[in-house]
Amino acid sequence: MAQMTRSTDLDGLIALGTARARSRRQSLTPLRTQVLAVLAAQSRPLGAYDIQRALSASKHMSPISIYRSLEFLMEIGLVHRLATQSAYVLLKRPPAENETLLCLVCRSCGEVDEVSSPAVGQTLGSTLAAASFTPASRLMEVEGDCSDCRRRMSLSHPG
Repeated sequence: MAQMTRSTDLDGLIALGTARARSRRQSLTPLRTQVLAVLAAQSRPLGAYDIQRALSASKHMSPISIYRSLEFLMEIGLVHRLATQSAYVLLKRPPAENETLLCLVCRSCGEVDEVSSPAVGQTLGSTLAAASFTPASRLMEVEGDCSDCRRRMSLSHPG
């Protein structure tokens, strides 16, 4: 997915995470920062055990510590858990209030992109209101094939 770019400005992410943590009277601990750095270095979603393996080169990390760090990073809007893959991905930006953000997950290469869709958001908002339902999140996952993978598939299977 060449057109899909991920924010890899780690200093900026750490500053944003620190500010969001402070606004909650919490801190961006060294482990949370390390987990954020591992996710920022990848363009594909990672499972908690993948993150643990990446960090265990420096020292042993328990899975529960990784999960707690991921939970915190989700709470402050820097990370999203892809339910379809039981994996985590760095968000380019958190959705604004009442904004619907679509996470486009390529089932071939695993890349993830985010797009905002006002039309989907309006329809979803109307549907939720009619059902008297308040969502915890307005992030939606859509699985499919990115343009790069579709192009590769068409070249390997012409006609």
